[in-house]
Amino acid sequence: MMSAVASSFPSRGHAAPFGGSRALPPPPSTRRSTSLRRPRVSALGGGLEGEAGKILDPRATPFQILGLDATTAFYSAAQLKAAFRARVVNNVDPFDEPECEARDIFVNELLCIGTGCPYSCVKRAPHVFSFSDDIGTARAISHGNGEDDLVQLAVGQCPRKCIYYVTPCQRTILEDVLARYISSVMSYFFVS
Repeated sequence: MMSAVASSFPSRGHAAPFGGSRALPPPPSTRRSTSLRRPRVSALGGGLEGEAGKILDPRATPFQILGLDATTAFYSAAQLKAAFRARVVNNVDPFDEPECEARDIFVNELLCIGTGCPYSCVKRAPHVFSFSDDIGTARAISHGNGEDDLVQLAVGQCPRKCIYYVTPCQRTILEDVLARYISSVMSYFFVS
């Protein structure tokens, strides 16, 4: 029984999943090497000091925000983690330590049924929700209404459970990630 389960897993020498051609790196050494250097942290060409404005540039790529060279084809998980930790050393993760009570509304448009929903949040609380023009799913248009009875009914009746109470900082991050994902999918399918 155990050998059948063990044989179903690929060995370490197999190619990476999803069509990747790189083999997995060898396991890290248990000794800490002094030759490991921290990645150079710079966003858009800046150094470590005075770059807060450059990090918040909406045109910055994730590699630029982490201070990594975008032309390099492959970064190991350890390199990405080290760059991320170096970047957020003084910042707080809004998902681990929320800054306030979650009263804003976020709709995961990837799960939302949209106009065909039998328990439409848009019909229940039209002052908070509306249908998006581009893909026809529900979207929160007003925030800070977490204690409104109609909003609570809309959230409770959602059949796909795609409506969430979040903090303002969490909402900003989630909306940005969702917008980037939807725009990339839309540009893939609807190339002019």
